[in-house]
Order: sequence, then C-alpha cells, then structure tokens
Amino acid sequence: MHFIQGGIAQDLRTNGRKRLTYRPFVVETAVIAQANGSARVKIGITEAIVSVKLNYLITEDKQREIIDTNYEGVESEILNALLSLAIQCVSSTPEDRSTMYRVVQTLESEIMTLYPSDFSDSASD
Repeated sequence: MHFIQGGIAQDLRTNGRKRLTYRPFVVETAVIAQANGSARVKIGITEAIVSVKLNYLITEDKQREIIDTNYEGVESEILNALLSLAIQCVSSTPEDRSTMYRVVQTLESEIMTLYPSDFSDSASD
C-alpha cells in the first residue's frame, strides 16, 4: 500500500510515466484498399481495425454483431468504444466523420482514462 501511495504522491506510474501521460496512439485511414472506408487505431499494445464494404448502416445495437466475441485480452466495452470511434472515422458522409481533434479527445477522455492499464505495455518502455 505504501508503494501505491508513494507513486500517487509523486505523480508516477510503476513504469516511470506520469499518471496522466499516455502512450502515443496512431489513427490511420484507408488501410484496406478493397474497402469503401477503413481505419486502424493503435494504442500501446491494443489495435482495432474497421472497414466498410457495403452500404450497410451500422447502428449502436449492430456493433455487437461485427465484433469478434472470441477475442481475448480486451474488455468488450473497450472494443465497442474503439469500434464506434473507427466507424465515425470512415463514415460515407464526410461531414459525419470525426475530426482528428475529436478522435484524440475521445481516446483520451472516454477510452484511455477508463481503462489505462489496457493501453500500457511496460515492456516497451
């Protein structure tokens, strides 16, 4: 307990980063040539890829149908959040696509803050 309290008092994680310093992330678009739209989001050791091939409306309740439920190691809430963000990035209507500012804001405030340990890889420090 003393170790944890000391880290909090010094504003440090066990890997040496400040508590609010996150790993870099990458958002790439058009990563699948055969798709009408695609995006890849990488944060630490977590990676999500989404693509759109058909004019198929993906609503919030349909997301669960396209997520691989056998995927192990990441909570479904994280996959849902990443999928939702990726879908916004590849919207067929340009005005509906997320801006990079919004993508960064969402990653920092809604995903990484809720599950910071899922986006860290102490071996790569």
